Amino acid sequence: MQYCTECGERLSAGDRFCNNCGTAVVQQQPQEPTQQQQQEPAQQQEPMQQQEPIQQYQQQEPVQQQEPIQQYQQQEPQQQSPQPIINYNQPVYPHQPAPVYNTQPENLPQTVYIPQPEYPPQPLYNTQPEYPPQTVYNPQPENPPQPVYNYQPENPPQQGYTQPPPYYPPQPEYPPAPVNPPAPKPERKKAGTKKLAIIISSCAAVVVLAIAAVIFLNIQADRAATAAAYEEAVTLMEQGRYARAKEMFLELGDYNDSEDLVVECQKIMDYEMATQLMDRGSHREAKTAFEALGSYRNSSELAIECQKIMDYEAAVQLLNNGNYTAAKAAFDALGNFRDSAVLAAECQTEIDYISAIGFMESESYELAIVIFTNLGSYKDSEELAEECGNWINYIEAVALMAAENHHAARDLLTPLADVWFEDSIFLIQDCNNIINYNDGLKALEDGLFYTAYRHFRMAGGYSDAYEKMDLCIQDQPASGQIYRNPDYTGSAVSLRIRTPRNDTRPTFIKIYAENGTLVSSVFIRGGDSPTVRLPANTYMIKTAYGENWFGPDEMFGDDNAYYQTLLLEGSTLYAFQRNYNYTLTLRDAVDGNVGTQNESRGGF
Repeated sequence: MQYCTECGERLSAGDRFCNNCGTAVVQQQPQEPTQQQQQEPAQQQEPMQQQEPIQQYQQQEPVQQQEPIQQYQQQEPQQQSPQPIINYNQPVYPHQPAPVYNTQPENLPQTVYIPQPEYPPQPLYNTQPEYPPQTVYNPQPENPPQPVYNYQPENPPQQGYTQPPPYYPPQPEYPPAPVNPPAPKPERKKAGTKKLAIIISSCAAVVVLAIAAVIFLNIQADRAATAAAYEEAVTLMEQGRYARAKEMFLELGDYNDSEDLVVECQKIMDYEMATQLMDRGSHREAKTAFEALGSYRNSSELAIECQKIMDYEAAVQLLNNGNYTAAKAAFDALGNFRDSAVLAAECQTEIDYISAIGFMESESYELAIVIFTNLGSYKDSEELAEECGNWINYIEAVALMAAENHHAARDLLTPLADVWFEDSIFLIQDCNNIINYNDGLKALEDGLFYTAYRHFRMAGGYSDAYEKMDLCIQDQPASGQIYRNPDYTGSAVSLRIRTPRNDTRPTFIKIYAENGTLVSSVFIRGGDSPTVRLPANTYMIKTAYGENWFGPDEMFGDDNAYYQTLLLEGSTLYAFQRNYNYTLTLRDAVDGNVGTQNESRGGF
């Protein structure tokens, strides 16, 4: 089966000219296809396999198509069989048959050879005529392989030589034989132009498809590489390598969500940097960084946290500097942040403490003691509260002394003297002196000379206390009886009382009846031995002696000795009978005949 090489019309066996375009038909011996040619049709039945030559050419690796040309250029001219020159622009004459290269066996598809231009050969695919689809083959000659792109002249061209286009003889003018079904005979010029347009458009389509395939494959490769880069960047991001991930996302441009992930990586890095600044204590820089992040994660809360930390630290600094009022205001503004409430209360306590100190220094002790009492055990508030109380009592005592209410003043000053508060101990002494002086005056008026003497003596030289002491000492009466109970008259008993001659101290004796009634009082000057007349009766005799005489009521005072006399057998009762004379020898007198036992002045 043959087809016209010009218009593709199907030819019958024995046709010398194409019935459609008049192109001469050249009969050629059929060639058996090589093993490679037998395998190629099966591989080219799938259209998608035709993209490989295009891709190979686009990648500038046309190894299989360049080798035949190189081999031909390196071979000797005499080994090549001459090729006919075909000029498609000239008609073909009967006496000058044109070579046909598609003389394949009928059971094989025909191979179309297309003259190539001067630029490198292009692989052709799918350049089929309009009628049945033909498979394109590039058959190779048996020996040597011929290039399929450059037709050679009779004499082999030199290297770099370009084959001119083939020569076609002019067509005969007689009409071709009719063909069933009859077809209109196209003009030769139009048919050639149409064929050339088909070839050109087919070549252009092939080139476009090849370029499109290359572009498609490049796009696919780029997409695969881009997807791989994206996955790698995502992995880096998950591993925490945000800087490198950001660089890769930037290189990916607007692929997928790369632009969003660039922003995300930057925000994560900014967030981590802000967190590190916050951990290092650079809260001002951290706050600025968190504010720049806006609502990202908890940046707003951390920005507020940084501000609170700075406010807290400023408040603590104010507290340490002693500016408690400003510190309290700052802590109050922080609310429950950390221990702000506790520190605010501490500031208030310190403010109250300082206020109480101020009141204390301004002698407003009543206000100060109220505040110190409320402060409880804060610092030395308890001691200062006690001190304020002491000051209040001290001031009141001084006022009472000025009002001559020395007893009340002394009562207020007494606890102050126990803690040695100010000069309270001296003020108490002054109060006591004045009190004793005044009490001495009163006792002196009442005839209690020893009591007055004692008060004047305890007055410590206040005013004329010493002179008043001398006034309290009474003159000693004459030795003898100075008191006699009128109920006990009679003198049947004589009693002589002897005292030591070398003892100048006066002696005072009281004689009581057995029932305890005072019968007689006897004053004896030192060295005297008076006699007393008594009625017969049983008596008790008490004796006292001392330096100063303060009268029969207070006798010698508390500073002297008071005794109860005893008989030798230890009895305190003396039975005096009528008309008997008795002698009572006292103290350490020679041949003393009585003993003594101590007696209090009150019981004397």
